[in-house]
Parts: sequence; structure tokens; C-alpha cells
Amino acid sequence: MPGIPREKIDEVQAAADIVEVASDYVGRLKKSGSRYMALCPFHDEDTPSFSLSPDKNLYYCFGCLEEHEPVWTERGLVPIGQVQVGDGVLGLDGKVETITHKTVKEGPLLALEFGAVRRDPLLLTPDHTCVAVRRRDALRAVPMLGRSGCNIRFHGDRRAYRKTRPCAIQEIEAQNIRAGDYFLFPVTSKKERHNAPLPAPGPVVPSPEREGGESVPAGATPARTKGPARTKGPAPTTFEALPVNEATARLYGLWLAEGSCYRGGVRWSFHRDETELADFVVETLAQHFGLDASRRPHASRHPRPGPGRLEVTCSNTPLSYLLPHWFGKGAKRKQLPFQALRWTQSMQRALLRGYFEGGGKYVGPRQWQAVCISRHLAQGLFALAIQARRSVSMGKNKRRTAAGNREWAVSLRKNESVEGFFHALDGQAYYWVKASRPRLLGEERTVVDLSATGSHTFTTKIGAVHNCQAGGSIFTLVQEMEGVPFPEAVEQLADRFGVDLPQSSRGGGPERAKREPLHHALRFAARFFYHQLTTTEPGERALAYLTDERGLTEETIKAFGLGYAPGRWDALTTAAESEQIAPETLEEAGLAIARKGGDGYYDRYRGRVVFPLFSRVGRVLGFAGRVFEGAEGPAIGSDFDPPKYINSPETPVYHKKDVLYGLHQAKNALRNEEEALLVEGYTDVIALHQAGVQHAVATCGTALTAEQAKMLGRYAERVTLLYDADEAGTRAALRGMDRVLEAGLGAYAARLPEGRDPDDFVREEGAGRFRRFLRKHRQGIAAFRRAQAERAGAFESPEDRTRTMRAVAESLALVPDEMARENQVRAASDALDMYEDLLRKAVEEARSEDQRKKKRRKRAPRPEAPADGKESPGDEPQQPEEETPAPLPQERNLLRLLLEHGRPMVELILGNMALTEFTEGPARELAGHFLQMYREGEVAPRRVLEGDFGPALQRLAAAVLTDEHEPSENWRDRDINVPRLNQETRKAAASSMRLLKLRRVDAELEKVKTAQFQSAPTEEDEREAQQHVMRLQQLRQQIQRGEFFDWDEGEETA
Repeated sequence: MPGIPREKIDEVQAAADIVEVASDYVGRLKKSGSRYMALCPFHDEDTPSFSLSPDKNLYYCFGCLEEHEPVWTERGLVPIGQVQVGDGVLGLDGKVETITHKTVKEGPLLALEFGAVRRDPLLLTPDHTCVAVRRRDALRAVPMLGRSGCNIRFHGDRRAYRKTRPCAIQEIEAQNIRAGDYFLFPVTSKKERHNAPLPAPGPVVPSPEREGGESVPAGATPARTKGPARTKGPAPTTFEALPVNEATARLYGLWLAEGSCYRGGVRWSFHRDETELADFVVETLAQHFGLDASRRPHASRHPRPGPGRLEVTCSNTPLSYLLPHWFGKGAKRKQLPFQALRWTQSMQRALLRGYFEGGGKYVGPRQWQAVCISRHLAQGLFALAIQARRSVSMGKNKRRTAAGNREWAVSLRKNESVEGFFHALDGQAYYWVKASRPRLLGEERTVVDLSATGSHTFTTKIGAVHNCQAGGSIFTLVQEMEGVPFPEAVEQLADRFGVDLPQSSRGGGPERAKREPLHHALRFAARFFYHQLTTTEPGERALAYLTDERGLTEETIKAFGLGYAPGRWDALTTAAESEQIAPETLEEAGLAIARKGGDGYYDRYRGRVVFPLFSRVGRVLGFAGRVFEGAEGPAIGSDFDPPKYINSPETPVYHKKDVLYGLHQAKNALRNEEEALLVEGYTDVIALHQAGVQHAVATCGTALTAEQAKMLGRYAERVTLLYDADEAGTRAALRGMDRVLEAGLGAYAARLPEGRDPDDFVREEGAGRFRRFLRKHRQGIAAFRRAQAERAGAFESPEDRTRTMRAVAESLALVPDEMARENQVRAASDALDMYEDLLRKAVEEARSEDQRKKKRRKRAPRPEAPADGKESPGDEPQQPEEETPAPLPQERNLLRLLLEHGRPMVELILGNMALTEFTEGPARELAGHFLQMYREGEVAPRRVLEGDFGPALQRLAAAVLTDEHEPSENWRDRDINVPRLNQETRKAAASSMRLLKLRRVDAELEKVKTAQFQSAPTEEDEREAQQHVMRLQQLRQQIQRGEFFDWDEGEETA
């Protein structure tokens, strides 16, 4: 199949509006300069980090660091606020990455403390993604770590003989970091290291050697500076670069500790007992720079060294420029160049030796410490020690110097510790830094985030971090949110924004190929019905009904795509033949019905006004047909009372629980109003929109479902239900308010005067009075329930009041957010004249009871087969087979999760369990097929249900899906929904895996004990058995703590 032409892709991108498309997924967008901001749809957050650029049709999501937090760039340690797009930064793999995006905003801050970096927390937003290893994973993977009660102990002697286990580096939001998790600081690999000289920042102008001029060693070139030519004296030695070798690296370390500048020269100041260091400086300057230096106890000119000081001076203007350029000038501005992190370890250790010789002291045991007043220098030495594979820590001292400067201490240790150690993962070495529990700061500050190429990470003073990396074009957004490949994303946007694509370029997978003919048939039907309404003689009566009786304008009719279905039995079926649309396709799309006996098809909608049902992006999914007086054809007869509405059946493209009528037209109004008005009828929605109340939507012939409530939450903060004033309407409103509360939205309801509906009210009273009526009469859940009870006379006795209050508590227990639930409790206590504490207690009891019910439903036993034991009709006779063990309840639960969620659960379950841990038989066989599908690249649970792996596994799959899905309390009102993979589902999987692993360990323990009892073991056999039992008991304790290990090493998993 040919691809989509490049010019067509460009045309779609130019026609598409990313703000409109993104609003389908992120809901409310807020203008921020030339951009739009919203909450990121890819992760949970409280502050907007999702940024849209309408002029470029691009989006990006950022988590941020405080603007003064330093990051490692090619310019050294630079505050993140000063980093620019195009700068190079140190990534997680130790390589240099390029900054591609940068954003600045205001946001809340969280402080992450580390044992190896005292009193200098990492400040970042709670939603920023950190690269870290969980405490439990570190205990499992790092041979040097062990437990001591609740604490972690470090055993350096284990490195030599304990096997390293694989470990996953996780992307964890800062707010979810826990004490004991480890941050990773990358160590540069050998192939990335080099000892290139540090070049001069500007061009060097060479000059010929002159008689009497200075001798020029290798690596130094004589040159003269710009300006008048010198007329006497030797030309000064100018350097193209500072050489890098062990001697000069040590010299640079001494400069960082004791160096300073004076006009035209540099000096090193030592204690009078440090003559060896002074001699080293003089010799190195002569040997590697060709410069003369003098050593003297006292300076004859200002500044004078203090008593007992020894000074080495060297008068050379180029050197007095290059050393401060690379290593800083002045005690508060000393720094370490980024290039030093790429030197070989011998050079790095030489620099550290020089620095600690000049400014450090031995504090023992096997530990050296140096103090400086430059924060960047301390952080640079911390990073350099890591690259030199020296265990290091740093921190801010509590005391200040006499001049009021803050002191920073850097300590080198001979031995590693639990706070910091070296360990490699997947061939990349890291320094592991142990985190403490994060703490929120009660203020907002300017925060900045970066995005880099390659690993999409950048390294802070403490380790590597990055953001969620959600970003791209409008096509990427549709791909990520809809889970479709690029061609289908282009096709969806082309259909939505009216760009014609060549039919030969349309593609997609099997599901796409199956749905596309249905969408084509539905689009044709919508055009056919609209044409019949607006241009044909039979449609004139339907048009008169809409315009005269319903008061709709032509613009409204066109906006909602209203149409007319002719009264003939096969009007649509016959017209579709000219478009090569098969009758079978019309039937699958819900547009036609097969005649009894298989003799042809007839139209589902005949002699009715037709309402197209749109998806939120504007695709036709189905139709609803309404009878009206004066319609033609066989739909109306003297002996037949037809139903008022005929709704589209469930089809592969239409699921009524997911669709809200009018949402496509109401999206912008929902965002502006921050409220959704939910009514019962299609005509109510249309009349309200025409009157200017454009945030109205309706369900499609069903009570409000959880999916519909969640969809409204993308656009609005609250929902007002406006149903009929009769008893049925009140019950529907109460059920709908529960669904709205469960979705985390504000729930309100209002009652129109008896006998009036929104359509009549807004046409007779106008939009202004309608809005005022809603503001005055809408009520929250407690006030609405109380009013309903009072009208029914069921709020008079104590028992009645208790019943109503308990019902309110059960509704409030559905609110997921704790703060929102507390506010609802306060409002409800006022409405019910009830003490807050008493209502709050009732709400918590209702939540606890709901959780217990869910647990009981999960544990409820289910029959394995029909009670009568009869075979189903059509079953083939089975030959007697050897009896195999039935799957355990925990295995049935895991198999259900694999069938429901596919790939994510394969990775979670079969990534932590070997196949041999399943009971031998169908459970193990079915898990094996999932593992095979995972290896082949496509996990398709439907293949099991379609019988691709045999009827036995097909029956098992159907059984486990059935026994775990119970009808909910709202079975009559909404379809059963398969939940998305969330934390609760993961907990269920983890619980089942833990029980299965414990069962296997217990069986092995029993086996060992039985063998001991039944035999007469030797002393050696008894000792080995006891050791085996101890290992099994330790393994059992680890499994109980949630540390899952595959039983058989080498057993293949996902």
C-alpha cells in the first residue's frame, strides 16, 4: 500500500487546529502569552505543565527545577535558568546531549535531601521526573547492600563474590521518591575520555622568535598581543592551550586551593612548612610552561603574605588570563571546567591530590576533607571525584567564615558507604546517591525545565533527571492519546478538518480495515438523510416539523446534521448500492436489518426525523430516529403504535456508554462555562444551543455512565442535571449525580416546573430567564436528596432522616479527592442540619464498607463448570484425557488480567514470574502463549477467545473472564466496563503473584521436611537440608515483603 503523500500530510497539518484537538484530551486550556497551558494528559499533576504552540502546531510537557539549580553543561556548572537551547549537557549515559527545548514558569517546589550532600537539597517541582532506583530493587540488585532491621547496611566485601542481579532504572516523579531510593550520577566511560589541552578562548597571533626572547617549550607558542609592537625586552610567552598531564593537573588542583592573581602574574600561597609543594610549582612551571617562578617567604610589594607564609609568583600575562578563565578567580568564584570530567582518571586523581594537598586535611579514618567558600567549586569537586571513582560527600557547613561567607566541605573517603557507592547497570557505571524523604516547600518560585536529545536526560549536582518527554506535533498527540499509528492519525485529522486523502493511501491494521467501511457507510447515510430533508418533497413535511413546530433554524439544522429517513422500506439500502456499499456493511453499521429467512435487507430508519450521533471529534457513529405527525410510509399505520425513538444498536464503532449527544458542538462552551448541563432529550440539546445555552449535552437513551462522566471531566468542573420532574426523572438524576461525584466533579441537579421540559422552557422564557432559573434552583446532592424526601413525606420521622443522611453519606463516599470530599461534607452538613463530625464518620464508614464489598466480590468462589455437567450443543466428543490440575484462584486472577490488559500485564506478571511457577496444565500453557505473543511483538488476547490456541484454552479464557466480572449496582443502567490498568490492578496482580510464590516455597519446605522424616540422613545430608530450609525461609520472608524473585534462574520470562 503506498504511503500518504508528503504534500497531503502538510495540508492536513496546516488545516488542523492543535488547540481544538488537544482540548479533546486535556479539557480546559488557559492562554499564556502566545501559548496555551493545561494539565498534562500523560501523568497526574496539579500544576499545568502541558504547553501548546498554535503557530507551530507543537505541544510539550515539562516538569521543572528551581531556576538557580545548577546542571552540568559544556560550560561547566550553570544555573538551569541560564542554560540556552543548543547547549550541550551531561546525560544519563555519560554522553553529551543537546538542549532542544526550554520553558520557564512559576510553580510549587519540593526539596529532596541526600545523605551524601548535606544541607543542600535539590529543588524541583513535585511532578518532575527523576531517574532513580527503588530501595527494594537496589537491595535485590546490588550485592553490597543488605538489611539490618528496617535499615540498609553496606557490605563492601560482598562485591567480590556475590552475583549482581538485573535492575531496572525507573522514571519516578519527585513527589513519589521515598527514603532509601537511589539517584544515579553517570561515570564517563573510557572511550569518552581524553586529555586534550584546555585551549585559549581567543585566537593567538604568532610572532617570530626574537633574539634574547624567552625559550618556548613544546606546547607553547611565542606571540605578541594586539597593539603597538614591542621595541625592547623579550616577547612574553603566550599559550595556545593549557597542557594536561599528571603534573599540570596537580598544579591546577593547587591553584584551586591556593592560587590567586595579581596584575600580570599568578601566585600560589602556602604555609611555611609546605616547601615541597612550593618547589613542585616552580619545577612544573619551568618544565611544562617554560616560565620562571620565584619562591620567597615575604612579598616586597602589596599584597604582603602573612607571617609564616610561603609564596610562589610567576609574572606572565597569558597565564594570569588562562588560569582564571578555566578555573576561576577569587576564592568565591573558583570553579571546575566541564572538560575535567572527561579526563582520564589518572589526571582527575592528580587534580584532586593537588587540591587536597593545598587546602585539605586528614580527618581519619581513611578520610580527607577540604573546605572552600565557592559552592560551584564544591559541587565540581564532588562530580570530579565521582569520575575519578573516589567515594565522596559534600555539604554546607552550619558556621560561616569571619567575613560572613558560607563554607562548603568536600570529603573523600577510602571506603564506600550506604550513602554513596559505585555500581554498574547494563555496562554503564554510576555513583549511587541515597535519597531521603522529600518535603514540600510552602511557596512558588520561578522554575525551568529542559529537554535534551539522546537519553532525554540532564545531570544536576546530584544525578540525572528528565521530564516526561511528552511532546511533538499534532500527529504525535493523536498517536499517543488514541493509540493509533501515524497513518491512522493523519487520516483521523484529515476526516475531521475536511482534507481529502487518496483512497490508495489509506491503511491501518485489521481493526482499522474493519471499521473504515462502517465509517464510510455512516458518512454516506448522514449525507443521504440531510439531502432527503432539505431537497426532496417527502422531506418537506419533516422540515416543516423541525422549523415550524420545533422552531429550529436552517443554521441549527445544518450544525447538528439533522436529516429525514424516507418511508420506503429500502430507500437507503438502494441508494447505498450506487456507492458500492454492501447491505451487510449497512447492517453492521446499524443502518439496515436482515429480513427473516435471509431474503434481503430493509432500512432501520423509515419515515422519521434523524439525529446523527457524533463522536467528540465529529465522526458519525450512529443515528437516532424520531417519529412525527404526518410522516409518510409504512412506519405509521392505524393498527401500529410505533416507538417514539429508534436508537442505533451497539456496533463496532458505536458504544452508547461512551457517547454524549451534542458534545462535539458543546466543547468550546463547556470550557468557557466550566460547567456541563445534562438534559434528557436530543431536541432539548438542540433548542438550548440555538437559544445560546451551548454547554448542554444529553445521554443517548441511557442513564449517565461512568465513562460519560469522566469524559465531561475533560471539559468542565461541575455538572448540572436537568431531568424530568417525575419520580423516574428524580431517580435518574440521583444516579447520575453519583456518577458525577465518582468522576471527581461537582454534582448539582435542578427540577423544572411540573410538565415542562428544557425545550419548551427556553423557547417560551428565553435563555436569560433559563440561566437565572438554573442558578436559583440548582442543588447539591444533599439538598436535592432532602428536597426529594420532603416531597415524598420521607423526611419526618427519625428513621426517614437517618435513611436520607445515610444515602447522602454513601454518595459522598464516592468522591475520590480527599479535599473535595471534605468540602462536600461541610456543604452537606449544612443542608441536612447535621453535625459535620457525624457525617464525616458516616462517609468514612461507607468508604470502608465499599472496599470490603469489593474484596468479597474478588474472593467469591465460582463454579468451574455447569452444575449438571452436560456438554454444550455442538461440542465434539472428547477422548478420555489424563487429569490435569485445575488453575488455582490466584492463577485465574492473573490469567484474567493478562486477557483484559494484554502487553502491560505480560510485562508485569511474566516479567516477575517464571512459567514453571504456574500449575502444570492449562494455566501454564495459556501463560506460555502470552509469552510467545509478547516475543513475536503483538499481544492479542482476542486470539485466545477466538480459539487460535484450541477450544480448551478458549473455554478457560471465557470462564476466568466470567467468574471475575460481577454486575455492578448499576447493571440496569450501564454496561460492564473493563477497568484500565491502574495502581489497584497492579496491587491485585502483585498480591496473586505473592501468594503463588509463597505456595511454591511452602510446598518445597514440606517436601524437604518429609524427605528428612522418611529417610535416615547422614550428618552431612542433615546439615545440607538445614541450610536448604534456611534459604527457603529467607526467600519466604523476601516474598512476603514484596521482593519477587524468579524461582528458577535462567527460566525465560518477559
